Amino acid sequence: YTSTMHGDETTGSVTLLHLIDEILTNYDPASTDPYKQRITRLVNEGEIWINPFANPDGTYYASDSTVSGAIRYLTTPSGGNAWVDPNRNFPDPESGAHPDGNTYWTETQAMMTFASAHSFVLSANFHGGAEVVNCPWDTWVARHPDDAWYQLLSRQYADLAQTNGPAGYMTDLDSGITNGFDWYEVDGGRQDYMNYWRGCREVTIELSSIKNPPALQLPTFWTANRDAL
Repeated sequence: YTSTMHGDETTGSVTLLHLIDEILTNYDPASTDPYKQRITRLVNEGEIWINPFANPDGTYYASDSTVSGAIRYLTTPSGGNAWVDPNRNFPDPESGAHPDGNTYWTETQAMMTFASAHSFVLSANFHGGAEVVNCPWDTWVARHPDDAWYQLLSRQYADLAQTNGPAGYMTDLDSGITNGFDWYEVDGGRQDYMNYWRGCREVTIELSSIKNPPALQLPTFWTANRDAL
């Protein structure tokens, strides 16, 4: 799980911090509680990586003590222009290397190096601005060979989020799921990079219609997404 590559889309980062706390709090090999046994089994039998802030410089652009004033873009250049959209800065299956015309930023290079060092099989990248599970591809109209599986996974996630969330939550587009290209084309996105270049199965999950919601609303998003996560 990774979140907030767009620095002003903060719901996912706080939700993943909740998830980290949930796992650490409930991991207990000696427990007979079914929920704690489930968490313990996930930790013991799987390999879990969680990156709550993929673009901390964008999130804390105005100040290290507040997310007020957060911006979308990468701000620490490794060459090229001064502002780069992190979700357009990856190699693209259709457009090839550097589809945005920029060099790979420090954060992009770090994520590609990390992905190449691990054999990830399932991942999700969290954004904000809508409430929907987005499955590949983003860059072209052709469906992924595993499209039926992606739709099933996306449907399961959205249904759980709807069940546990407030009325109307996670219902955008096709009741909470969409094919990426059908929604809008993205070239150089991380989802397609992970699926095409790294052989992973990644979806993009938009968690909140408001990109940077008030702090008081954040527990509601955690409650809505906990079981789905």
